[in-house]
Amino acid sequence: MTVRKARHTLPFAALALGACSSEPAPPATTHWVCADGPRMTNSQALALPYEDVVGAGALPKCTPSCGADVPSGNLQARALPTGTCEGEGACAIGIAIQCKGTTPGPLNGYVCRCSERRWSCVLAQPSGSMCAGGPVD
Repeated sequence: MTVRKARHTLPFAALALGACSSEPAPPATTHWVCADGPRMTNSQALALPYEDVVGAGALPKCTPSCGADVPSGNLQARALPTGTCEGEGACAIGIAIQCKGTTPGPLNGYVCRCSERRWSCVLAQPSGSMCAGGPVD
């Protein structure tokens, strides 16, 4: 298997990461490569907890999961980073949820954090639209 490496240098000293955390983001520089954990489904992405993340729009873009394709011009749920990671920090990623039928799905904003060597993501900017027939998985 070939792993595509995408390197980002992310300064986090000035970021406030969330309403649930009273601690500031770690003052570190992180180098992330694409995540190669299990792919998230549309249903799993929709079920992620909501968090009002202060400054989410100022976060750097996440590196999508290894091998994530962009068939409709937007990243899909399987692009959310999962599994192990190196360093500490947060990033933002826009995900288009695929719906059954002809109704276009929501384009939601997620914030993902690399903490204690594991990725975790939350829904930070819901689009407001829903999948009328449910998500495709």
